[in-house]
Amino acid sequence: MKVITAKRVLMFIIAVFSMSLMFGCAHMLTDDGCAWKSSVAKKEKVVILAAEPRVEEKVRVAAAEPKVIVLAFEDIHFDFDKSTLKPEARTILKRNIQVLKDNPRSHVRIAGYTSASGTEAYNQKLSERRAKAVEDYLIEEGLISSNRLTTIGYGKSDPATYEAAPKELYSKAAKSNMRVLFEIVVQ
Repeated sequence: MKVITAKRVLMFIIAVFSMSLMFGCAHMLTDDGCAWKSSVAKKEKVVILAAEPRVEEKVRVAAAEPKVIVLAFEDIHFDFDKSTLKPEARTILKRNIQVLKDNPRSHVRIAGYTSASGTEAYNQKLSERRAKAVEDYLIEEGLISSNRLTTIGYGKSDPATYEAAPKELYSKAAKSNMRVLFEIVVQ
C-alpha cells in the first residue's frame, strides 16, 4: 500500500482546485482571453445605452436652436469734407435696403468715419452727419422703420487704413477712411 504523504495530499488539493477554477470560469473567457475586460466593457455599454436620449428629445433640442443668418452690407464712401451721398452710394444703399427688407427682424447701427485730416471735434460732427445722411436715405427711399436703425459717429478713430500723411487729403488711405459702415446689432 502506498503511503500518503503530506506532499501528495498538497499536490492533490492543488490539482482539484486548479481544475475547479478552469471549469468554473471557462464561460467567462473572451476571444482575447481576458474575462475582466469583457465584463467592464459590458457594463460601459449598459451605461451608454441608458444615457442615450430618446428620439423625441433630440428633435425638440434641434428645433430650439436659433437660425443663424449672415447679413452682408456694403460700405458707403464719401468725398472729402462731404456728407452728401454720391450716385454710386445710392446704388449700394438700394442693395442694402433690399437686405433689410428681406430680414425684417434685423437691427443695424450705422457708423460714420472720417479721414485723419481736420480737428477731432470737426471730424466727429462730420462722421455723425455722414451716418445721419445714410439713415435718412434708408428711411425715405427704403421705407425702413427708424426703430431698426441707430447712428453713431466715430470721427477719425478706428481708421480702415493707416494714413501716414494725414495732410494728403485725396490719398488712397484717406479715401478708404471716409466711410459709413453697417453693424448688425444683436438685442
